[in-house]
Amino acid sequence: MSKIERTVEPWTNKKGQVIQPGDKVFAFTRCTGYLHIHVGTYLGVLKNTGYLGNRVQVAVQAKKRVAYLKGSDVPYDWKEYYKGRVSYPKNLEYRNEPYTRIITLLENRIYPFEGMTAEKLASLV
Repeated sequence: MSKIERTVEPWTNKKGQVIQPGDKVFAFTRCTGYLHIHVGTYLGVLKNTGYLGNRVQVAVQAKKRVAYLKGSDVPYDWKEYYKGRVSYPKNLEYRNEPYTRIITLLENRIYPFEGMTAEKLASLV
C-alpha cells in the first residue's frame, strides 16, 4: 500500500479565500451529527486520495490522558499489563498533557482565523 504525502501549497476554499501554509485557521469537522470547530494551523494538501479527491490537513492542539505511578514523572509502561504478566496497578494518577494532532478534513472546510467575527463564523456553519 502506498503512502500519500502531504504537499505544502496554498489552498483556496469554497469562499475563494486563499490560505497559505502556516496560517491560523478555523477547521470544521462533522461526526455522527455533531459539528466541531477547531482552531489550528494549515499544513498542506493530500493530493488524489482516491474517489475523495484532495484533502487538506490542519494541526490542532489537543490533550491526552497519560498514566503515571504516583509520585513519579515517568509515564507508566503498559507492556507488561497487556502481556498479562501484571495486574492493573492501583497506584496510578492520570495527567492531561498537550499534544499536536493532525486532522485530515473530508470536506476541506477551512477558513482564515484573521478577520473572522462571530457573525461570519455562524454563517459558515
